[in-house]
Amino acid sequence: MKNGKKNIILLALLFLLLPLILIPSSYGALTNIWGTSVGTVRTYTFTTTYTGDIQAVSDYGDHIFTIVNIWDNDANNYTELLYSRQRILLGSPVVDLITLDDAAGSWSALNLMYPVNIPLRNIDPLVPVAFNATDSMGLNWTLAIELINLVDNYTATLDGNVLTIHYWENGLHEYIKWDRSTGWLISYEIITSYSTPADYEETTAVKLKSAPGGVAIDITVIIGIIGAICGALAVAVAYLAYRKSKR
Repeated sequence: MKNGKKNIILLALLFLLLPLILIPSSYGALTNIWGTSVGTVRTYTFTTTYTGDIQAVSDYGDHIFTIVNIWDNDANNYTELLYSRQRILLGSPVVDLITLDDAAGSWSALNLMYPVNIPLRNIDPLVPVAFNATDSMGLNWTLAIELINLVDNYTATLDGNVLTIHYWENGLHEYIKWDRSTGWLISYEIITSYSTPADYEETTAVKLKSAPGGVAIDITVIIGIIGAICGALAVAVAYLAYRKSKR
């Protein structure tokens, strides 16, 4: 009778250990150089304002970015990133799927200096936030800031995790702010002054609309954590029951 009880307890112990065994190991196997998570959403507002002899506001609406996937597409143990961009184009929403590669040649100081393609109104708000010197993966923020400050008419300053870049030339001023801790664009503003035939300023601004939080955690991770906790508790209970049965 005692042996039967022991077998039942051991079987229950094995069953309750499964959550610990089945937790996905892939989450810790890759280096995520993007500083963000699957399900993260950021919304930017795009506007152009005219002041002076011409006064008007042209609102191009919101650009919504959603992180779709983070995976090692080329099996080098560094993650690529897939995100969707939804924007308004000619009155209709357009959704683009964009893959960012982890290749060394894909990222440089230029990615910090030019986040927006104004004629196409396409915002590219992500840059890598980690740097691996051995494999040259990601972006070296410190080196990038040094290089930017060497370029004529550019200054780059870092205040905490906010990197501010200023560019000026003949009535043109650009201000770019990056969040170094996450790699997301905070804001972008370009101010152009015109004197002929009218005296006015044109300001195009891209600003983060959604709060910096709001990360949607992968549900499988939550299930795995809960399973691990339950499994650990079950192991303790089963062990105590087993010791009690031996007395």
